[in-house]
Amino acid sequence: MNPFSYITNFFSGLTTKVRLFFSSPGGRIVKNAIARFIEIVGPVAASVLMEIAAKAVAAQATKPGGSGAKYAGAFYEIKGALLQAGLDAADKDINFAIEAAVQALRK
Repeated sequence: MNPFSYITNFFSGLTTKVRLFFSSPGGRIVKNAIARFIEIVGPVAASVLMEIAAKAVAAQATKPGGSGAKYAGAFYEIKGALLQAGLDAADKDINFAIEAAVQALRK
């Protein structure tokens, strides 16, 4: 299975403008970055990380406080969930997953 298909499924609900963006030169850069992310962490781990991040970001969104506190809360929630699942991820990968989850939540 193509590793990019996991990300494609994640973003399947986005609008036509986003699909057009991914066909633009800037979008191809982002698409390649996402593919590289999956290549580094592995498709199954990426899927698990994105699922955990989506839940953590949604939970933090309902809490009071500034965006920095919510970001930190999501980060440590994800880190803990990964440890419980017997997985680990680099901080940059967790940050990427948080940013993707925030963007998905805003849509």
